[in-house]
Amino acid sequence: MQLSWKQMVVIIVVIVSVIGFLPFGVLNSLQNPAVQADNGNTVAGEVSGIAHTAVSIAEYEPYLLLRETNVSQEQLDRIGEMEEVEEVRLHQGSYLVTVLRRDDLESVHAALREQNLTPVATAIVAFPPSMEVEANGEIEVVVTNGIQIRQVLDYILPVGESVNASIGIVTRQGQAVAFNRFEFVRERETLNATARIAEMREQFTTYSIPWEERDGINVTALRDRFGNVQYVERSYVERETNITVQEQLQWKNLEYVQQIVENRIFIASNFTDRERIEEDIGEIAFPDSTVTISGERVWEREGEVHYIYEAELQSPSEEYRWAATQFDIEWEAEKEIGEEVEVRITIERLGRTVINILNAEVL
Repeated sequence: MQLSWKQMVVIIVVIVSVIGFLPFGVLNSLQNPAVQADNGNTVAGEVSGIAHTAVSIAEYEPYLLLRETNVSQEQLDRIGEMEEVEEVRLHQGSYLVTVLRRDDLESVHAALREQNLTPVATAIVAFPPSMEVEANGEIEVVVTNGIQIRQVLDYILPVGESVNASIGIVTRQGQAVAFNRFEFVRERETLNATARIAEMREQFTTYSIPWEERDGINVTALRDRFGNVQYVERSYVERETNITVQEQLQWKNLEYVQQIVENRIFIASNFTDRERIEEDIGEIAFPDSTVTISGERVWEREGEVHYIYEAELQSPSEEYRWAATQFDIEWEAEKEIGEEVEVRITIERLGRTVINILNAEVL
């Protein structure tokens, strides 16, 4: 029996509704059996393409799933005692935290994250009535009839929030008949802001080790003396342009050369004769190695002291909804706790909701 496109859309909606109740691990592993373009089983007349469009958060299911599978009974009991939680139970290998009301979902989500857990919500995502699909180098406007699907989210976005998404879609005669991929698009943006220094997280000192001295660094002795020590040894020489094939053939048999990759020649770690290399190879750069010692104790060498502070945004832009306002920032000078500073931050957002502050630098 030949199904009409309306019947097929109804079937797809029913299938997606059933899938939406499965844990995220199962949900993400399923693939629509109607989509077999790569295996040569696509139904005649169907075309696979990609749509980049805005979708909206229509609603959330009244539960959260924990990504952790090994949660202590004490922690589960503590979650179950929360007044907003109806029950906590194991469901197909994942812990399911059901809330009494959908309005409690965000506060429970935040409380679970404070316990170093990773809860995910199941959002009901509404498609626009139609969208542009790129397939085979052409753009086609495809009708979706506002189909809704369930999709897991690590963050709680407001109901009604518009979020950009990348969607793998199968179409036939201008109609959407199946979806084989869905991904929310995380967008990045740089902003200037004011932040307050909350606390100092770490102090460390970096020491530059001249190329010819790198073999004399005893990391074990340094760790016995200072504790947390990191050593980045740069046993190579480099230049701005890549090394030619002819040069590689000429230099690869030098007894101290271990490997040649692009613009770098890797040297035996115990070979420190710069003059010999310059005679054999010519003008080339000898990069310093780096020792980093955490804490206030300092080595007798000259080094650069760095401080990492936790900072918090002050009066962040009202253009966005801020799920993240704290970040770490590094200075080469000591700062006062409570001091306000001007910074440039790189944010990551879903729709208007800022989910991460990826980087910060002092203005």
